[in-house]
Amino acid sequence: MAIEGTENVQEWIQWAKHKADWYDPTVEKKDEYLNPFGELHESLLDGKKQLDRYNTDEL
Repeated sequence: MAIEGTENVQEWIQWAKHKADWYDPTVEKKDEYLNPFGELHESLLDGKKQLDRYNTDEL
């Protein structure tokens, strides 16, 4: 028997776990919204890209 109103809470918990797994460097998890930012961030940290007016729309 489900408690009324908990369906959305369970869905949110799954969503939050997915985002936390993406953030955790020990877990290789892809995320359709966060991955593009992560890839740009890694390129900036590695010195492969320079942040300029042409790629600020990638943020």
